[in-house]
Amino acid sequence: MRKTFIVAAAAALTISVGGLFASTAFGAEDAGSEKLNVKEGTVVNNVSIYGESLSGMLPEDAKDFVCSPMERLADGKIRIRSKERADHIYDISTESLGISWNKENVVDTIDAAVLSGKLLDRYKMAKDYQASPVAVDTGLKIDEDSMINYFSETLKEWNCEPANADFTARVGTVTEFSQLGDSREVIVTPGSNGYTYDFSGCVKEFAEKARQGEIEDTDTFVLMPDENPVEPEITTEKAESMSVIGCFSTLYPTANSERLRNRENNLVVGVTKMDGHVYQPGETISLLSLFGPPTVENGYLLAGTYSSTGSKDELGGGLCQVATTTYNAVLEAELEVVYRNHHSYLINYVTPSKDAMVHPQTNQDFQFRNSSSDIIKIEGAVDKANRRIYIWIIGHEDDPPEHSVAYETAILGWTEPTINKAVNPSLRIGWSATKSLPGEDAFVGCTSQLYKITYENGEEVRREIMPGTGTDIYKPMNATISMAADVIMSAHVDGNNMDDHYTRIDVTFLNGVSISDNPGYWSPEKRASFNADMSARMAAMNLVWPDQGSSFSFDGDVKKEDEMAPSESESTEDDSDSSSTPDASASDTPADTSAEAPAETPAETPAETPAETPAETPAPEAPADTAAETPAAE
Repeated sequence: MRKTFIVAAAAALTISVGGLFASTAFGAEDAGSEKLNVKEGTVVNNVSIYGESLSGMLPEDAKDFVCSPMERLADGKIRIRSKERADHIYDISTESLGISWNKENVVDTIDAAVLSGKLLDRYKMAKDYQASPVAVDTGLKIDEDSMINYFSETLKEWNCEPANADFTARVGTVTEFSQLGDSREVIVTPGSNGYTYDFSGCVKEFAEKARQGEIEDTDTFVLMPDENPVEPEITTEKAESMSVIGCFSTLYPTANSERLRNRENNLVVGVTKMDGHVYQPGETISLLSLFGPPTVENGYLLAGTYSSTGSKDELGGGLCQVATTTYNAVLEAELEVVYRNHHSYLINYVTPSKDAMVHPQTNQDFQFRNSSSDIIKIEGAVDKANRRIYIWIIGHEDDPPEHSVAYETAILGWTEPTINKAVNPSLRIGWSATKSLPGEDAFVGCTSQLYKITYENGEEVRREIMPGTGTDIYKPMNATISMAADVIMSAHVDGNNMDDHYTRIDVTFLNGVSISDNPGYWSPEKRASFNADMSARMAAMNLVWPDQGSSFSFDGDVKKEDEMAPSESESTEDDSDSSSTPDASASDTPADTSAEAPAETPAETPAETPAETPAETPAPEAPADTAAETPAAE
C-alpha cells in the first residue's frame, strides 16, 4: 500500500508540473494570477530596481540596466549653476562629494535571481520570489546635509547685496563738475537686485532622483539652487520719480590770499562731507554731525570767523556759508527746520533772515528734518572758477505743479554803527592810510523777519512768518579807522537797503601835506607853522595832532632818506595796502584840503561777495546773537 501511494503522488506531481510548464509556455496564469517566468538563464519574477521589473531579462542586460546609471553617477560631476547670473557656475566631481554605490551587491543580487536547474527547481524558485520579492539595492550613498553645507560655504560669495539705483543732479565730483551749477536735471543710474542662494532644494531633489534611478544619460548633472531676489531700497523706478526739490548757490570771495584759500578749502571740505547722504522720511539732519570736529585731521584750516567783538581765525572758518546755502535749499524744498541760529552780524551773500550759523567749537548747529513723504538726497559742488558753492536737495515732489513758494525779508529797522577815529602815528606823512586790520570795517545792523509766501496757480494764497523762526536781531559792526597824521578822513556808511545790506565804510584820505624835502632840515619857523596848521586841521575833526613821536620828527633830528616814502616806481605790491604815491604837485606848503580826493575803490565785488576789507582779508561772518556771544565759523 505504501509503494502504491508514492507512485500515485509522483504521478500527480508530474501532471501538475507538466500543466505548469504548459501554462507557462503558453503565457497562462497560475493560481495566484501571476505570470511566472521559469525560463532558464533569465531573471526570475519579482526582482526589481527603481520600481522596474527585471523579470525575464538576461543577467547581463539586467546588470547593465542597473549599473550603467550608477556608474555614470559615480564617475560624473555635479555642476551648480545660477538661473539668473551666467557667471555663477561651479563644477565638482561626485566622488569628491562622497557619492558612491555597491556594484558587488548589485551583481550578486542579480546573479542569485537567475533561473537555473530543473523545471521543478525553477518553479519553486519562482514561487519563493513570488512570496518574497527582491528589490536590488545599489548601495547608493548620498549625504544630502553634507552636500548642502559644502555648497553653502563654498559658494557663499554668490550671495550679493542689492545695488541701489543712484540719482544725481551733479555731473562730476564736488570740485569738478561739467554742467551748469543751477541744473535741475536728475540723472538716474539703474539699480539691481541682490540674491541669496539656497542649495537644499536642488540637492534633495537630485538625491531623490538618483535613488529612484532617474539619472540622466550624461556625465554632468546640473543643479540649480533656489535664488531669492532681494530688492534694493532705492529701486530704479523710485529713482526715476525723484526731482530737485531744493537748490541754492552763494558766492564766495576770490581766494587770493592764504586766509581766503583756507576759507575755500573749508568750503570744499564741508560740502564734500555733506555730499551724497540719503535720509529717510522723518529723519533729522545735523550739519555739525556731517562736518565732524573742526580739526586739521578732518581737513580744516584756519580762516575768518565772527566773534562778539569783531573777527578772528578758527579752524573751519567758512562753514557758515555751507550752512546758509543749505538753509535756503531747505526753504525751497519746504522741509521742516528743526534748529537754526542767525549770525550776530550781517553777512553779505544772502539777505537778512536767510542765513544760518554753525560753530563746531561751541556745538551751535543747523538742523532740519526730512518732512517729505520719501527719501531725500543732499548733493553739493564748489565751482572754484566762478567762486560759487551749490547745494541740491533731491527728493519726491509732494505738491502739485501749481504749488510754489517764495521767501521775502522784511526789515523792521536799521542800526548805524559807531565809527571811532584814531590817528596812527606809524603811518607816513604824505601817504594815504588804508584800512589794514580786520574789524576796521563798519557796517549796519538790523532787525528783520523772514516771510513765507505760498502761491497756487500763480496766485498768492498765504503770507506768514516762516514757521519756526521769529525776529532776527543783527548788531552793527563798529569800527576804528586808522589814518595818517596828515590826512583828512570822511567816513560814509552805505548799504541800508536790501541790495547792499553788507555795509562798507568808505574812507576818503586826503594828503594834507606834500613834502619835497626832508623835514629834518626845516627851519624852526617852518616846523612851527606846519604843526600849527596840522593841529588846526585835526582839531576840526576832534583829533589831536601828534607833533612829537610821528614817523617824522619835528624836533630837528635828521631822518635818513630810506625812512622817506618810496617813489612810485619803487613801490611794491605789498606796499599798496598801506601807502599810495605822493601828490605830484609837491611843495613846501600843505596842499589845499578844501576839496576831497576820490575814495579808495575796492576791487569790484559781486553783490553776494563778502566785502574784502583789507585786500587779502575775507569778510568774516558773525555767530548767532546769543547771550554767550561766542564766535562762529564764517
